[in-house]
Parts: sequence; C-alpha cells; structure tokens
Amino acid sequence: NMEATEYLKQVYISLVKDSLKTISMMHLDLSKALERMEIEHSIEQTIEKIAVDIVLEQKSFNQKKVVIDFHGYNHYFRNQENLKGNAYLKRKVLEYLHCEYIEISIFDWLLLDENGRTEYLRKVLSPYVNIPM
Repeated sequence: NMEATEYLKQVYISLVKDSLKTISMMHLDLSKALERMEIEHSIEQTIEKIAVDIVLEQKSFNQKKVVIDFHGYNHYFRNQENLKGNAYLKRKVLEYLHCEYIEISIFDWLLLDENGRTEYLRKVLSPYVNIPM
C-alpha cells in the first residue's frame, strides 16, 4: 500500500543521508589541496543518489560534471592495488550519467608532500578543466 511504500522510501533516504556524514581525513586533505589551487568544489555530494566525494563547480571542457572520488584502503582487495567491483561499477554508472570520473588512489596520495599533491592534482585535472595558476 501507499503508506508502506512511503515509509520504505523515507527509511532509504535517511540511510543514505547517514552514510554521507562520514568524511575521512583524506577527503578533507584532498579538499584543502583543491582550495589551495583555488578550484571551487563541493564535498560529499550525491549524483542520482550515488554518493561521491567531491564535485567540481566548474564543468568539464565538454560540459560534464567533474567528480573526484578518493579511494582509501577499503576500496581495494586486501594486499593488492586492484579496485573492488563496486568501485568499478560506480565509475561506469557515473560515466553513463555523463560525469567525468576521476579516481585518486591512497597509494599515490600518501607518497606525496603538499607540493607533490598539488602537481598530481594539476596533472589529473588538466585534461578536464582549466586550472588556475
């Protein structure tokens, strides 16, 4: 019936909202690096109810949303640098929704200092958006 359907919808929405409240230190670190580069963005957003770490305010050169996801250790199989299937599926769904999807790996990020991270972001973002100097 309608009441049960509406109740289940509200339960689902509250579960999604609660899952979005978790912001890791790495997400914040990535956000701060983008701020230093003067790249406007929003953190912890949803696109068609799919949680993403960062969405740039600027559209890509081909007018798509630019999405950045930070892949921490739990996104990979144990003791490997191979992404789990759900991360791969998320990429495909967001590309289908006309997003430019950029993945930042913890394995790359942790090896870099602040300047290295800025250069790394400049390199991965420059094919999609104008980077302020």
